[in-house]
Amino acid sequence: MAELPRRTLAHRLGAALDVRWGRRLARREVPRPPEVRLARLPTATVRHLDTDPPGEQGVPLVVLLADPPVTVESYVDVVKLLRPSHRVVVAELPGFGFSAPLRGYDFRFHPVNDVLAEFLTGLGGTHITLVAPCGAAYCGLDLAGRHPGLLDRLVLSQAPGWDAELAWRDARDRVTKGMLRRPVLGQLLLRAVQADRGGEWLRQVCGTPEMRDRLLADFAAASGAGALFSLASVFQQYLTGPAPRFDPGGTEVLALWGEADPSHARSDPDSIKSLAPAATVLRLPGVGHFPELERPEALLRVLRRL
Repeated sequence: MAELPRRTLAHRLGAALDVRWGRRLARREVPRPPEVRLARLPTATVRHLDTDPPGEQGVPLVVLLADPPVTVESYVDVVKLLRPSHRVVVAELPGFGFSAPLRGYDFRFHPVNDVLAEFLTGLGGTHITLVAPCGAAYCGLDLAGRHPGLLDRLVLSQAPGWDAELAWRDARDRVTKGMLRRPVLGQLLLRAVQADRGGEWLRQVCGTPEMRDRLLADFAAASGAGALFSLASVFQQYLTGPAPRFDPGGTEVLALWGEADPSHARSDPDSIKSLAPAATVLRLPGVGHFPELERPEALLRVLRRL
């Protein structure tokens, strides 16, 4: 495992702000629609939807990681489509939506991934397929290598190679003149403009009008209820440094790619093969940044073929 990047005092203080806001969220009730639960881990809570918590149906388990600022509420159509043939779990990563980072949570690459591994293990399922979008895709690749047997299959979504992802990060940060990558200032700025920036992002990158409207409505409701958006800490401590070393081993890897995502106009979808050489890339014309949400039937076809 690669050595963790060094955190300066400023990095620790910036992350501490997101943890403080997370602990504040954890002390109150969060939205709990039907089938939505809260997993309580030592350093985080994970809000998630689970269609079969006891795992009694004996069907394959597919876990979808929500792509921030999207929350579990926006996955209704995906869940409806998949649940006849799968146990479906949709989870919000700590620091986003209503999943709270708590005291001791570390936003660096491997510690974040280990918390997700703990959550997945706690689901009690077997033959897990993980659907990991955007920055979470690299978490999936890491888990496939460092936690053998945890994942059977991995479906990545809108994830290029590491260098292309860092270029994507930098392009997002140019909007704030580089402030998001500045510890403390980035956290405070994002906290102040979260509602505006999140809505603008969804309007820009979702390629399907009906889904765009749903995402905006769900985001507005989540923001009004106090949803978290710890993107500054992720930019500063997770998506940083040289490419991690991945070895997916025998885990099957398939990558969905929406070709109508303006934020990745300069990204090469095949560059993911620099991290997972055996990955199969499925390009989806007319689809934006959220392939599994904008074309859930394509995800179902992928799950049936894996």
